[in-house]
Amino acid sequence: MKQELGMSPHVPCPCILRSSDNSCYALVHVDDILVVAERDFVLNRLVKCLKERYEVSTQVMEKPRDAVQFWKRKMGLQHDS
Repeated sequence: MKQELGMSPHVPCPCILRSSDNSCYALVHVDDILVVAERDFVLNRLVKCLKERYEVSTQVMEKPRDAVQFWKRKMGLQHDS
């Protein structure tokens, strides 16, 4: 799957994957993945690819005060000051 999406390990942290153009980073922990990338790539390529093989649920942060759960912690998107 990493090759299909153009992702490779980010040295020195093998739990972090990155795209060759640095437009997408993914932190993988067991069965949780936190992704930072363009919305279109995440929803139309990454999630689509994962759903072909796994049962997947997604949460998206797009605007200030949106929040997601990762590692049993709630994280929210803040305004830039």
